[in-house]
Formats: sequence, structure tokens, C-alpha cells
Amino acid sequence: MKKTIFTIACILSLNIFNSCSEDIIDLKPPYEEIIEDAIKSEEDVNKFLMGTYLKISSTSLYGSNFFFYGDLLGDTFFRSNKNFGGYTSLIMMNYDPINTGDINFYRSAYDVIQNANFVINNELTDSQLNKQYKAEARFLRAITYFNLLNYYAASPKSGLNQDIGVPIAVYPYNPDEKIARSSISDVYKLIVEDLNYAIENAKAETTSKIYITKTAAKLMLSRVYLTRQQNGDAQLAYNLTDDIINNSPSSFKLFTSTTKDAFKNYFSSSEDIVAENQPETIWELDMNVLNNPGVNSSLSVFYSRTGSKRGLLAKQTFYDSFGTSDVRRDLFSFTSIPVEDNPKGVWMAKHERAAQPGGNYTRNNKILRFSEAYLNRVEALYQLGKNTEALTNLNEFASLRNGSAYSGGNLLNDILSERNKEFFGEGQRFLDLKRYNLPINKGTNCPGNCDVPAGSKYFVFPFSEGQLIINPLAVQHPLW
Repeated sequence: MKKTIFTIACILSLNIFNSCSEDIIDLKPPYEEIIEDAIKSEEDVNKFLMGTYLKISSTSLYGSNFFFYGDLLGDTFFRSNKNFGGYTSLIMMNYDPINTGDINFYRSAYDVIQNANFVINNELTDSQLNKQYKAEARFLRAITYFNLLNYYAASPKSGLNQDIGVPIAVYPYNPDEKIARSSISDVYKLIVEDLNYAIENAKAETTSKIYITKTAAKLMLSRVYLTRQQNGDAQLAYNLTDDIINNSPSSFKLFTSTTKDAFKNYFSSSEDIVAENQPETIWELDMNVLNNPGVNSSLSVFYSRTGSKRGLLAKQTFYDSFGTSDVRRDLFSFTSIPVEDNPKGVWMAKHERAAQPGGNYTRNNKILRFSEAYLNRVEALYQLGKNTEALTNLNEFASLRNGSAYSGGNLLNDILSERNKEFFGEGQRFLDLKRYNLPINKGTNCPGNCDVPAGSKYFVFPFSEGQLIINPLAVQHPLW
């Protein structure tokens, strides 16, 4: 019998999920088991799957930081000179192998991957339910590897150091084994395989959007193809997004209301029934009183004008880019703007605090939205060289938000501008620029590294010295 030892302390709180058995709270220290003894039934598999969902919702991943990184490293948000501590190295892009304190998701990402591996490699009969569990786990593993590549490797578009990706965690788990970095193409190969399995075996619909579906896997795979940009990937991305738009179950559909209050409430209403489990949402994280990053770490703490560490503001120039009738313009607030900043910024109202019994927290963090299918389809058309059709589709989408039409004079810039208007505060701006190997020009409200050229080392996070001591085979990225 192969003896795979693992830690299961991370899943002790799984009774917060409705589908998880409460008997998991009976586990006793030292929380170590042999894998064959721990997974004896599909119920056991589900416990590990729920643990994987719980892990990916931690503050170092999609609970908070994956939103911050995309905003702070981009050109749309800035840190106020008032009421905000930390994240200095991200704001100024002065991180290096010694100074990586603000970059704290590497270990958590591999915790997600290892938890997913236990589900994926369970040896129970592959019933339909077991394959569904594996599909959800493979999605969670895929999106985690994708984020690791996005931050720890150069973009495929840059052509730089394509042999230096991230380590692929082996199974069975061996804590003493040192793993080298795989090539970017090999990691993408695994990601694509995982997402195709999820498309084939995940449920078409669920009662709650906190669980992975076929639609989520299709949308994520379209994002992967648009980023990898191998021959044929643009067409595959187009096929997936067109299928989502035209053939998704009725529980998924584009938010089309042109009423400002309705659009704002989707993001920031204090009522779960208004803001959560909505048709526009494809996948969101379960944030509630029990499964909650806490008063010091949730998104609302930093983004909301009432947050205890409030200080992330949108630039005035970005706010001014919205037409006066654009429904997204109402997702900003000028109440109590800090006067210490020059020029002053604008509060965002996407991650408002919502008072509930037991504490303040945001509504469920929205990770994938139906709108992305439309804008990913536009990108796919652009990558296919179908610029006229891409511009038509882009302006059709903008009109649904009462937004301004684009001329197409610089079509890629128009596409990325519309994406920024739709997904600001959702962690995508930096990744959009990196995907096309574009520079970052931060302009105002910038304390350092304000103009970052394409291909700069600051597009790639360094491994910390501690990580390299633990796993010297991983090697530092050549840019560092």
C-alpha cells in the first residue's frame, strides 16, 4: 500500500458548506491520515473538494489578494496617502527576491493544488458523481496553475523565457521531493486538459453559483486560450464564447438592465437575494459570517469608503472616461474623498461592506461573469484578424451599458478600455496588459515605477529566497 501522508486541518471548517457532512468536525489531532483510509466513499471525496473551495477563497487568493494584484499593478487604481497600510512593494513595484512580503499566495496556491489532487486521484469507482467532483477539482487546480503562470512566468506573447513556468505538483504528495519548474507550454497543457475534463463532466447547472459548472469551465478555458495564443487558440476561444452566449442554460445570462440602481445593486446591495446567485454570475465565492476573510482582510476593508483600511481609489481620469449615461458610472462615490491625494481619486462601490449578524463582509466575490463571454468573443475576433466584426460586437456590448461607441482606430486599446470599464476592481487590468505584452503607464498618483516597459522583470514575481532554500530545483526566474 502506498503511504501518502497529508494534512487535513485545512478542511475542519467545511461544515459551512451546505453539501458537506458535519461529521468532519470529529477529526482529531494530529490530523494526519493515510489517503486510502481518508477517502473511502464519495462523501469523503466531497469533503476534500469542499476543502479545495475553502482554500481558494482564502485572503491570499480569491478572498482578497487576486483582486488587489490586478488593480495595484495596473494603471487604474492607486493607494491613497491616507488610511492605507501595506502593499508598498506592489504599489511601487519594488519587489525583489529579498522583498516579497506583499506577495504571499505561492504556498496557498499549492495548498489548493494538493487538495485538488487528492480529489482528482481518488481510486473510487468513477461514477457520474465522482467524475463531477473530479471535474470541479480539476477546474480549481487549473485556475490556480493559470494564476501562478500569470504572476510567476512571462506571458506567451512576450516570447521571453518560455521554458520557465512553475512547478507541477506531483502525486502522491511527498513533502521531501524537490520539483523543478516546468515549461510554460507544459503547464498550459495540463490546464487545458483539466478544463476540458471539467467541461465534459461538471454539472450544467447548480442551485448555487458557488459551485463550478460546465459554463464556468468553458469561460475559463476561453481566457486561457486568449492568453496562451498558440495557433488555433483564437478560434477555440471564439467557439467557446459563442457557445456560452447562445447555448447556456437559462440560469446564465447577460445583465442587460440599463437602470443604474439595478446594476449597482448587483455588486453592492446589502441583500443576498439581490447581489448573489444572479444570472450574470457564472462563479462566485461563498462569503458569509462563517466563511469570511474577516474584518481586517475582506475586499470591503480596502475598497469601501467605510472600510477600516480604506485607501484604494480609482483615478479621476478613469472615472472621466465613462459617459454620463453609462450605468457603470454609478459604481463610484465622491463621498468623503481623501484630500491628501493630488489629484484626488474616486471611491469604488463594487465591494461595499454589508452589515450582517456576526460581522461586516462583502457579498460573494464574483470571479467569473457572463459579460466576459461577450468581451472574450470580441478579443477572439480581434486575434483572428476579423476587426470589423470585433468592433461591431464591441460597440454592441458598450451600448448595453449605455456606454460610448468606439472608432476602432486603435482596436486593441478600445477592447482593453472596455474590459477595464466592465471589470475594474475585479483584478483583471494588469493581466489584460500583460496578455498582450503591453507597457504600463501609470500617469498620476504614482510613487514609483510609473512607466514599466513591456518585457520588464516587474511583470514577473520573483521567488523569495526562502522558497528557493526550500526547493532549490525551482530556480529563480532569469529576469531576476
